[in-house]
Amino acid sequence: MEFKERTIISFSAFLLSRSQMPQVKWNTLKLLLDKASIEHEKYLSKATSFKPTQYEFDQTKVDSIKANWQSNNKKAYIIVSSDGYILDGHHRYFAALQLRTAINIIQIDLTINKLLKFVQDSNND
Repeated sequence: MEFKERTIISFSAFLLSRSQMPQVKWNTLKLLLDKASIEHEKYLSKATSFKPTQYEFDQTKVDSIKANWQSNNKKAYIIVSSDGYILDGHHRYFAALQLRTAINIIQIDLTINKLLKFVQDSNND
Protein backbone atom coordinates (compact mmCIF):
# COMPACT_ATOMS: atom_id res chain seq x y z
CA MET A 1 0.00 0.00 0.00
CA GLU A 2 1.71 3.21 -1.13
CA PHE A 3 0.50 6.73 -0.45
CA LYS A 4 1.39 10.07 -1.95
CA GLU A 5 3.13 12.70 0.12
CA ARG A 6 0.79 14.62 2.43
CA THR A 7 -2.01 12.25 1.53
CA ILE A 8 -5.50 12.78 2.79
CA ILE A 9 -7.05 9.43 3.55
CA SER A 10 -10.73 8.67 3.31
CA PHE A 11 -10.86 5.95 5.98
CA SER A 12 -10.00 8.16 8.96
CA ALA A 13 -12.50 7.63 11.73
CA PHE A 14 -12.72 11.18 12.98
CA LEU A 15 -11.39 13.31 10.13
CA LEU A 16 -9.07 15.19 12.47
CA SER A 17 -6.17 17.05 10.93
CA ARG A 18 -2.67 16.45 12.24
CA SER A 19 -2.74 19.86 13.92
CA GLN A 20 -5.88 18.84 15.85
CA MET A 21 -4.28 15.69 17.23
CA PRO A 22 -2.58 15.82 20.62
CA GLN A 23 1.17 15.30 20.57
CA VAL A 24 1.73 12.66 23.21
CA LYS A 25 4.88 11.79 25.11
CA TRP A 26 4.48 8.24 26.38
CA ASN A 27 6.37 8.74 29.65
CA THR A 28 4.19 11.72 30.55
CA LEU A 29 0.98 9.98 29.51
CA LYS A 30 1.94 6.86 31.48
CA LEU A 31 2.35 8.91 34.66
CA LEU A 32 -1.08 10.50 34.12
CA LEU A 33 -2.70 7.13 33.43
CA ASP A 34 -1.12 5.58 36.51
CA LYS A 35 -2.24 8.51 38.65
CA ALA A 36 -5.81 8.10 37.35
CA SER A 37 -5.63 4.28 37.71
CA ILE A 38 -6.31 3.75 34.00
CA GLU A 39 -5.02 0.42 32.73
CA HIS A 40 -2.89 -0.08 29.64
CA GLU A 41 -1.13 -3.01 28.03
CA LYS A 42 1.70 -3.49 25.55
CA TYR A 43 1.67 -6.12 22.81
CA LEU A 44 2.54 -6.80 19.17
CA SER A 45 -0.24 -6.73 16.55
CA LYS A 46 -0.97 -6.32 12.87
CA ALA A 47 -1.41 -2.67 11.94
CA THR A 48 -4.60 -3.52 10.05
CA SER A 49 -6.31 -4.13 13.41
CA PHE A 50 -6.44 -0.37 14.09
CA LYS A 51 -8.06 2.72 12.62
CA PRO A 52 -6.52 6.17 12.15
CA THR A 53 -8.14 9.20 13.75
CA GLN A 54 -6.30 11.81 11.71
CA TYR A 55 -6.84 12.15 7.99
CA GLU A 56 -3.49 13.39 6.75
CA PHE A 57 0.12 12.34 6.95
CA ASP A 58 3.46 13.04 5.35
CA GLN A 59 4.83 10.21 3.18
CA THR A 60 8.38 11.54 3.63
CA LYS A 61 8.09 10.90 7.38
CA VAL A 62 6.65 7.45 6.71
CA ASP A 63 9.53 6.63 4.35
CA SER A 64 12.05 7.77 6.97
CA ILE A 65 10.44 5.51 9.58
CA LYS A 66 10.43 2.56 7.17
CA ALA A 67 14.12 3.07 6.36
CA ASN A 68 14.95 3.30 10.07
CA TRP A 69 13.06 0.08 10.83
CA GLN A 70 14.68 -1.77 7.96
CA SER A 71 18.17 -0.74 9.09
CA ASN A 72 17.82 -1.46 12.82
CA ASN A 73 14.62 -3.56 13.09
CA LYS A 74 13.45 -1.58 16.15
CA LYS A 75 9.86 -0.41 15.99
CA ALA A 76 8.42 2.21 18.32
CA TYR A 77 4.95 1.87 19.82
CA ILE A 78 1.71 3.36 18.63
CA ILE A 79 -0.83 4.37 21.26
CA VAL A 80 -4.38 3.16 20.67
CA SER A 81 -7.71 3.29 22.45
CA SER A 82 -9.65 0.29 23.73
CA ASP A 83 -11.91 0.52 20.67
CA GLY A 84 -8.97 0.36 18.26
CA TYR A 85 -8.41 3.98 17.23
CA ILE A 86 -4.93 5.51 17.05
CA LEU A 87 -4.16 8.34 19.44
CA ASP A 88 -0.47 8.72 18.62
CA GLY A 89 1.82 7.17 16.04
CA HIS A 90 -0.03 7.63 12.78
CA HIS A 91 3.18 7.83 10.73
CA ARG A 92 4.47 4.63 12.38
CA TYR A 93 1.08 3.03 11.69
CA PHE A 94 1.26 3.91 7.98
CA ALA A 95 4.86 2.64 7.84
CA ALA A 96 3.73 -0.70 9.30
CA LEU A 97 0.83 -0.88 6.82
CA GLN A 98 3.12 -0.20 3.88
CA LEU A 99 5.68 -2.76 5.06
CA ARG A 100 2.91 -5.24 5.93
CA THR A 101 4.53 -5.80 9.31
CA ALA A 102 3.35 -6.05 12.89
CA ILE A 103 3.66 -3.05 15.17
CA ASN A 104 4.18 -2.57 18.88
CA ILE A 105 0.98 -1.40 20.56
CA ILE A 106 0.21 0.41 23.79
CA GLN A 107 -3.52 0.05 24.28
CA ILE A 108 -5.21 2.34 26.80
CA ASP A 109 -8.35 1.13 28.55
CA LEU A 110 -10.44 4.08 27.35
CA THR A 111 -12.51 4.54 24.18
CA ILE A 112 -11.06 7.08 21.75
CA ASN A 113 -13.55 9.78 22.77
CA LYS A 114 -12.66 9.38 26.44
CA LEU A 115 -8.95 9.10 25.67
CA LEU A 116 -8.91 12.28 23.57
CA LYS A 117 -10.76 14.12 26.36
CA PHE A 118 -8.40 12.70 29.01
CA VAL A 119 -5.33 13.89 27.08
CA GLN A 120 -6.89 17.28 26.34
CA ASP A 121 -7.90 17.79 29.99
CA SER A 122 -4.42 16.69 31.13
CA ASN A 123 -2.75 19.18 28.79
CA ASN A 124 -4.90 21.98 30.21
CA ASP A 125 -3.96 21.30 33.84
